[in-house]
Amino acid sequence: FKLLHSKENAGSALPSPLMGAHKMLFQHPAPLAYARSGLAASSFWAERSGSLKGLLRLRFICRKFVDLVGDRPILVRDFIHSALYHPEFGYFTTRPQAVGILPQPICFDSLEGKRAYIQHLDILYSQSGISWFTPVEIFKPWYGYGVAEYIRQTLNPAFPLQIYEIGGGAGTCARNILDYMKSKAPTTIYKDMKYVSVEISDALAMEQIKLVNEVKSHKSRFQLECRSANNRNGWGPIDKKPCFVIMLEVDHF
Repeated sequence: FKLLHSKENAGSALPSPLMGAHKMLFQHPAPLAYARSGLAASSFWAERSGSLKGLLRLRFICRKFVDLVGDRPILVRDFIHSALYHPEFGYFTTRPQAVGILPQPICFDSLEGKRAYIQHLDILYSQSGISWFTPVEIFKPWYGYGVAEYIRQTLNPAFPLQIYEIGGGAGTCARNILDYMKSKAPTTIYKDMKYVSVEISDALAMEQIKLVNEVKSHKSRFQLECRSANNRNGWGPIDKKPCFVIMLEVDHF
């Protein structure tokens, strides 16, 4: 959470998917008690922020807490899962553009150091209105190319390449890896490979299909399963053939 909210690392325009709820979860011993007590919560936030804006923000967070967890204490992992994937209140399930897509890769050669990079990110966030860009998006295509090259160097050539990505976001990683395998790997690797994306969000699943299928030859190699990776039944029978599992943006598992 500190990394996501660091102005130095991400710019002031970058909010977390939980939008400040971490301050109550991790800096106060009884966050749910505060969430269910309007007066106590208001006093708590006023003390922390000293602003009307902060007070109004906390009241909004308190309502979200109650909507997500009901009237019984729950584990933090269950709260995070609800905050991200709840059908009515979840970050990824209610936002059509929960994960940003850059129209063009960042030209890092034109940025003169860290300060210029941070300023450029601030501009991208303010112009796009997107809540956040993933690292694989910010550093595309090189991030995905790096993962692809590792796979190329370490795969077992006796078996067709199988890649499973859990939580593939907007599909940038899948697209970059497939692009790299098509252009840089031996022909047989790309010809026989299978790339399976396991994505719990319907909206993000559609974004992945749209992006990957821009390259016609990728269609027969890319498979999307819109489900929770936590559900053991969704994986079917055990497959003992070697595979690679990618989990770049998984918030909890």
